Amino acid sequence: MQSPDPQRGNDQFDARAYGVPVPIRDKQRHEISRYFLPAYALLIVYISLSPFSGWLEPENGAFHFLTAPWPRYITAFDVAANVLAYVPLGLLLFEFAHRRLGWGGAVVMACLGGSFISLSMEALQAYLPVRISSLVDFLANSVGVVAGALIAAWMGRSRLVRWMAQWRRHTFNESRGNEFGEVLLAIWLFIQLNPSIPFFAAGTINSELPIELNAHHGELPAYVLPQGWAVALSVCGFGLFVSVLLKPSISKLPFVVGVIGFGAFLKMLAAGVLLKAPLMMDWIDKDALIGIASGLALTWIAGRLSQRWRIYVAAMMILAGGLLAKIGAIYDALSTILRVFNWPHGQLFNFTSLTVLLNEFWPLVALVYLLIRFVRLPASEARDV
Repeated sequence: MQSPDPQRGNDQFDARAYGVPVPIRDKQRHEISRYFLPAYALLIVYISLSPFSGWLEPENGAFHFLTAPWPRYITAFDVAANVLAYVPLGLLLFEFAHRRLGWGGAVVMACLGGSFISLSMEALQAYLPVRISSLVDFLANSVGVVAGALIAAWMGRSRLVRWMAQWRRHTFNESRGNEFGEVLLAIWLFIQLNPSIPFFAAGTINSELPIELNAHHGELPAYVLPQGWAVALSVCGFGLFVSVLLKPSISKLPFVVGVIGFGAFLKMLAAGVLLKAPLMMDWIDKDALIGIASGLALTWIAGRLSQRWRIYVAAMMILAGGLLAKIGAIYDALSTILRVFNWPHGQLFNFTSLTVLLNEFWPLVALVYLLIRFVRLPASEARDV
């Protein structure tokens, strides 16, 4: 693959982006951090303040945790979780600021901004009786932000990041709004880390279902039968959604298969770590496998359509698959869902509730995104295959 000539007009290089050569035309695109940063910040707000109920005025003030005695019990897992949760925030804040403030200014801004967000979350947690504000959490979050900013500054000059940036530019479209679609793709992969959510289906798995409702112990009732069809339609819609994000020169079906395979790998890995042993494969069954294969076949057929028609068909497939999946979906209270896990550490409630919520809203957001893109699709891109 030939590298762009630095002497050719729009392909001129700008070494400030990622600290590596990036075409100037990329400056005309929305930076992906502009979508990832608010999305990740909202995730932190959700995890920090859920369940958003029972608000009470704290007796000693919102910032009492800054001068309160050191907690009696501090677990290494909770400290590590708080550090790791804020590392991506530091990365994204640095990426958002470094073109405007330079490397040093971006590090300072990322550290201050991330620490301010952490301080705000701990202060707001003082109003929630079910949450505990802690100086340890604030310090751990701040360490995570600083680490993320420093990692971003270091990675900006690494060969790995150069390769990743070039791979992204050569793989994904440069169309307006394409970055938001990439964020949706990343969120879909994050959802797969919850193994209690069936693969490409609605609802949750449950070890305490009556035997006649459990696909692994007997014949399914009639109203659950459409689930396989729902998986097929959802896979086709997802596959076409992914294909819309790719450049015309990229082979669509192999890339889609790779993304779905990676999602299945994440689901299997999470199931092995989090679920009770008898339930480790309940996130997928024979009907789902048939649905995935059928959906990939439909993706291959519909993948020959023009860009405009692929966007339209993807939206209709996601809508139809989502509605059909609801017919056979089985939902349980979060307290019931947590019983399928075998995880001795904290944070499971927040993680599970967040991923279930994202799984419910993902098809709707993807549908709206595709319809907006269909309406705004330039004539020059409408016939791309």
